[in-house]
Amino acid sequence: MRLQLGDVNQLQTLMVVAGWGLFIVAAIWALSRYRSDRTVIPWVQIISAAVGLLLVLTTYVAQIPDTTIPFQFLGLPPYILTIIVVAGLVGSVRPPAAEGKVYEKQ
Repeated sequence: MRLQLGDVNQLQTLMVVAGWGLFIVAAIWALSRYRSDRTVIPWVQIISAAVGLLLVLTTYVAQIPDTTIPFQFLGLPPYILTIIVVAGLVGSVRPPAAEGKVYEKQ
């Protein structure tokens, strides 16, 4: 709600949230890959986590001008996340076993 009211630096806040989100996702992904195969160092995930932390640190160091973002864009993330989750589950969903069979009452 505070982002919609505009009393915080919206661009800076979104960069911090995106940076921490990238760091957390990459760190969990790296740990899961490292636990499954200890011989492979997950460089892609480590670099992604470093980029996330770098984004957060540069947000605090740099003086980002106060930019207003239309409130319609601030309401989009829940819907986009839902679409991503549903699209990710498409491969694991199977149809009912009796699909396409004619029902015959006995």
